Amino acid sequence: MLDCEQRIRRSKKFKPDPLIPEFTNLDKDYKKSGYDRGHQMDAYDCGCDSTAMIESFYYSNVAPQEPTLNRGIWKKLEEYNRKLAKEYDSILVWCGAVTFED
Repeated sequence: MLDCEQRIRRSKKFKPDPLIPEFTNLDKDYKKSGYDRGHQMDAYDCGCDSTAMIESFYYSNVAPQEPTLNRGIWKKLEEYNRKLAKEYDSILVWCGAVTFED
């Protein structure tokens, strides 16, 4: 969903996923952590649908990212994906996070 008549304004308000609120109330974990809340499904790509935009800001759609990653190469990857989607009409992108415990 890249081109639409009117793009939905970016929310910027992260919140728990209502389907799994007990596992996704992460405000306190990100405060002063030094990590960005990196979208797995890019909010820009949800800009044609108000529900999709809201859902893109659920904590179930974010992963901790170093700011230089999130605002650098990750952003470039998202832009490249949009370029490919326009060129080929659509593409499939799979994304997820890997966590490690000490």
